[in-house]
Amino acid sequence: MKKFIALILLLMLVVPTAMAEADFDFTSYSYDQLIGIKEQLDAEIATRPEAGARVLQPGQYVVGKDIAQGIYDVGFVPAEADDTYTNWYIYDTKQMYDYDVSRLYLGDLPRDEGRVQEGSSVKVELFDGDYFVIYRSAASIERTGNAVPVEYDYTAPEGTSIPTGIYIIGEEIPAGKYTIYFNGEAPSRVRTYANPEDATNDFKDTDFEAVLAMYNTSVEVNLKEGYAFRLEYNSVIMKKSEGFVFD
Repeated sequence: MKKFIALILLLMLVVPTAMAEADFDFTSYSYDQLIGIKEQLDAEIATRPEAGARVLQPGQYVVGKDIAQGIYDVGFVPAEADDTYTNWYIYDTKQMYDYDVSRLYLGDLPRDEGRVQEGSSVKVELFDGDYFVIYRSAASIERTGNAVPVEYDYTAPEGTSIPTGIYIIGEEIPAGKYTIYFNGEAPSRVRTYANPEDATNDFKDTDFEAVLAMYNTSVEVNLKEGYAFRLEYNSVIMKKSEGFVFD
């Protein structure tokens, strides 16, 4: 199936004039084969500036799957007659979006967010793997160019690798001042709670909270005796002035 689709796309690139003038007989192909061809063609068409704007209904879209990576102009489209604005959010991962939803609050820690109203638009950069959320009303998006990922010169430092979990300070991790580093591969979210019982409740306020990612590679935090330290998504590197061993 993949070889067949690749052949069709190759023919379109090699003989565009002939393809434009030819009629194709797809009656011998199965429904699933036709859907596969359509999805790949739709994805390619969406990357072309001449394709124009398309409308996204409120929902969640995976960049690289539902939407091609790129720079987009995002505008407001009323889904209902009385709609006056659309909110948009860009998350690094679906996990980060899911956390917001679990708290019934969009806009907690997205990488970028904004609002468009009638007569206004905004440019956004969407990279492969991003989770793009349209909320409250629909939005028009028009691709204007490629989104070129920033090349970060970052190497995770030596230190103690902490896996995801909930830890009691003074019991599993010594109290003290730490620098917490991005692991160099995938984002993490760290939180501390004065009351350890709050650490399993997403609706409880945190004493400290941060996301570690390529655009925010380190944070300093004072881990106090008896506090709970909650780490989600992926591991982090922690360094303390006198060092410690994590078991």
